[in-house]
Amino acid sequence: MLGLIYVGVLAGYLLVSLVLALIAAWIARAGGAAGWKAGVPVFLIMLGLVFWDWLPMEVMYRYDCARHGGFTLYKSIEQWKRENPGVAETLVAAPSRMHSDGKNRTTFILNERFSLVMTKIPHWFHIVERNDRIIDHKTGETLARYVDFRTDIIPLGLGGIGLNGRLFKLWMMKNSCEEKQVRRKGQEQFNDMLHKLKSL
Repeated sequence: MLGLIYVGVLAGYLLVSLVLALIAAWIARAGGAAGWKAGVPVFLIMLGLVFWDWLPMEVMYRYDCARHGGFTLYKSIEQWKRENPGVAETLVAAPSRMHSDGKNRTTFILNERFSLVMTKIPHWFHIVERNDRIIDHKTGETLARYVDFRTDIIPLGLGGIGLNGRLFKLWMMKNSCEEKQVRRKGQEQFNDMLHKLKSL
């Protein structure tokens, strides 16, 4: 039902835009000018009021995914074990401990040495960066990182307002840089390392 209402509102807006463009064209012709010289700009302005940020979002989103997205391994578990002999055997899984800074960062304590730090960073044009890191909180060293991007546009069934309070622009909805892949390999690699560290 929400989907039908949404399509109806969008279709209504496009119809109003077309009508205004036709009126502008009629006025231009009545004044002796070519109708399209007034009609086309009016129609484009009406579309721009709603769709102005779509193309910039697509460009920035694709750039961010290609340049910054994905899984990065800085140090393997085996390498860490060689540098810290005997420590892995003493680690005990921590009870579920979570700390949030109240804004964009959440930290999960895995054990005495490792934490999962999840950070959300808002960008322009509704883009949100998700930056997950596995860190050795004794040394502050990052062992692995997974960066993904999405937009703050969420499905109609989940409420109707984005994270920044703006109305939905469903044509701009993106869930992940890896959403078109059968398997999210970067996410899987990060989760696999996370699972192994929990099992130390």
